[in-house]
Amino acid sequence: MNGKWSLMVGVLALLWVVPGMAEPLVDCSKKELQSKNSARSLYLWTDGVEKEIRKAKEQGVLESTNHCPRAIRLRGSAHCKEPTNAEYRAGLARVIELCRPNPVAKGGPVDCSDKRFTHPEASVDLLLRWTDLALSGLDSLQSHESSRIKPICDRALKNAGTAYCKAPKDPKTVAAVAKVRKRCAAARAAEEAKKSAAAKAETDRKAAAKANRKIVKFPRSTYKGGGAARVAAQMKRALLASRLAKSPREVLRVQPMGRWVSGRYTDTKVRYQKITGLVLWWDDDSDGVCRFTSYNFIKDRGPLKAKSFCMGCPEGWTRCK
Repeated sequence: MNGKWSLMVGVLALLWVVPGMAEPLVDCSKKELQSKNSARSLYLWTDGVEKEIRKAKEQGVLESTNHCPRAIRLRGSAHCKEPTNAEYRAGLARVIELCRPNPVAKGGPVDCSDKRFTHPEASVDLLLRWTDLALSGLDSLQSHESSRIKPICDRALKNAGTAYCKAPKDPKTVAAVAKVRKRCAAARAAEEAKKSAAAKAETDRKAAAKANRKIVKFPRSTYKGGGAARVAAQMKRALLASRLAKSPREVLRVQPMGRWVSGRYTDTKVRYQKITGLVLWWDDDSDGVCRFTSYNFIKDRGPLKAKSFCMGCPEGWTRCK
């Protein structure tokens, strides 16, 4: 727990529940509540702080301010000096009540005990703006950027969920969480539909190619760059990681083609490089003829990834040996 909240929590734990003006609201034996200044001065120094506390609590940023510890210390000191003063007592009681943490919302759209949904410094309005900004990234995704859907949606849910946990009774925060889930579910469904369509198109291409296949020589590599064998090995690992190839034996040969092409993702501005690879697949029907196809491969911060079938690139049939 933040050190500046220790006084406030300690004070809240020591509240008296027995009514009556004779009983102090705080533990006046604490050193921090034994100021040498006058009670009136101590109380006046908190002028306007109650309004600031209320405003910070409404914005969901109370924990990131020093309002509560300071107000409780000053008003508590004034109250300890003059425990029968109704004005000081009532003012301290209001601050103590305002500074009580909001109860953790249960049964809501997110689990507010999850540390993902904790951001003391950000207001509810700011978190909602961040949510919309994150979701806008879904609209600008390119066909090869499907891997960005999860981090975008994780970020949007984190912001919307944090806003909800700060203000669970605000309909805007509940709606924000629902919007994130709806938009992200739609994005994932659209991506799955694209993958299914691509898989069907690939199957149809295979069937059409085999029905009218013309056996040719395996194309020579047109790769312009260094480390062709190393790049080919990375491509094979990428095919296995993406499950385009279920096992190493399915890939008889793979070679890079053409040049590396550089670009930047539209949302993150992270630089990437793209290259085409030609893959010779195994003889799955043992007729001595194997199919070769071309794929696009992407490299950014991580390892090379197989992204998509390369339309208009070399494909066909050749002798397996």
